[in-house]
Amino acid sequence: MIWSESLKIGVIGTYNSGKTVFLTSLLNHLLHHNSEVFKLKGDSKVVIKKAEFLNLDSRYLKFPYQAHRDALVREGRWPEKTLHASYQRVGLNLNRGYQRTYDITLFDFPGEGLADASIAALDWSAWSKLSLAELQDHQNERDLAYEYLNLLEKQCENIDELCYAFKLYLARKRKNFRPLIQPSSFILSDQSKLISSQLSVEEMVQGRYLGTELKEFLPLPEAYMQSKSQLCKQVERHYREYQQNKVLPLFKELASCDSLLILADLPTMLNSGSDMCNDTIELVKACLDFCQPGKNAFESLYSISQLPQLYRQSTDFIKQLPLLGPLSQMLLGQKSPLKPITTTVDQWLGLKKIKRLVVAASKCDLVHESDRDHLKVLLRELFQSTASAHSGLDLHWVNLSAAVATRSSSEHHALMGQPELNESGAEQLIRVSQLPEHWPHQWRAGDFCFPDFKPKRFPGLKVQTPDHYNLDRVFNHLMGWST
Repeated sequence: MIWSESLKIGVIGTYNSGKTVFLTSLLNHLLHHNSEVFKLKGDSKVVIKKAEFLNLDSRYLKFPYQAHRDALVREGRWPEKTLHASYQRVGLNLNRGYQRTYDITLFDFPGEGLADASIAALDWSAWSKLSLAELQDHQNERDLAYEYLNLLEKQCENIDELCYAFKLYLARKRKNFRPLIQPSSFILSDQSKLISSQLSVEEMVQGRYLGTELKEFLPLPEAYMQSKSQLCKQVERHYREYQQNKVLPLFKELASCDSLLILADLPTMLNSGSDMCNDTIELVKACLDFCQPGKNAFESLYSISQLPQLYRQSTDFIKQLPLLGPLSQMLLGQKSPLKPITTTVDQWLGLKKIKRLVVAASKCDLVHESDRDHLKVLLRELFQSTASAHSGLDLHWVNLSAAVATRSSSEHHALMGQPELNESGAEQLIRVSQLPEHWPHQWRAGDFCFPDFKPKRFPGLKVQTPDHYNLDRVFNHLMGWST
């Protein structure tokens, strides 16, 4: 008897958090499964008998797995960053006395786009109020946005002047490695060109838009809105178009996932200072607030009953029948005509989709192995209250390196590897900071040292899989196979 299950997994994180490497390494392990180094359900006896890429809907952009793997095999460099949403659909066949097949869709969400979560959830008036409160209530933000605040104080209504001043503010945030930059179109254009942090602030704003060309928007204070000026009407219209056409489709796709992985790059947060850390917390909170993961009361009661098991057993039996099998597959399968109806009913009843949430401290190999277990303490301190606001979640905290680039030395609290800034190609022993017991109350860029390293090349032979740390554990959690 064959039991088939469909699952959609979303992967999010700020830019440079390791999403592309995670998916590339995971797909390599699934396609060429070695049960000794990648354990499913924590058991080396569970084996993938068959794994293959399945066809995607033509509307979706395919995740370029082979190109990313080639970069790691032949060039020894990290893959290009995720600049747009992409998908990969893979079919797995597990055999352990009985057959189980899984149809898994992996959804790669662009890190910069995560900043638009509050735009997805709020109308222009509410978004303006939230954005300006954040800007005006913090001295660091006021220092970065002084031209824009001066124009607002003068009640300037020249849209070009206002937009240019707001772009200067966003460019300074980019220079400071701040991920909360909205609208995200400023740093990620329609041509999928990421703005370089190496440019000057003035160079950054050239050819960049707050929304789209000729349809820009920005936050304006209550005084502007009360005047009901033509400026406000225009800006609100542009905001609504950007929200409907660019932002909501992406976040609705994310909310339709069954499982969600959040990658948090803690070494980079420690390197960059508390502002980046605060931005990341806000991004994750806004994203979860939109997606509303977890179970409601009805779903919780259903899940603890025996009904799910009875439903699966009856479905498996019906599928084997000559006439009822194809009919049930047509009505209940992936392309079921009932799906739009059931989706609407789900929305009416307030049913939620995302049931499993995995929060992973990525790039844990940039931390000395004696400190790695402590990463989960810091991870929980950042996101525990945010995740706890959503009840009924199957929640997991994990340390992760999807592709290991270093090895720890017993001397001097150091890592051995090839530093990113070293062009010689030789390995070096680099001292790294010890993790703090808890997040400091105050720290600045440069207070901690966790350098980037070049990747170890992936094996050229496809059946040989790359080294990893807890990649299989993360996958098991996402699949609901945790023991």
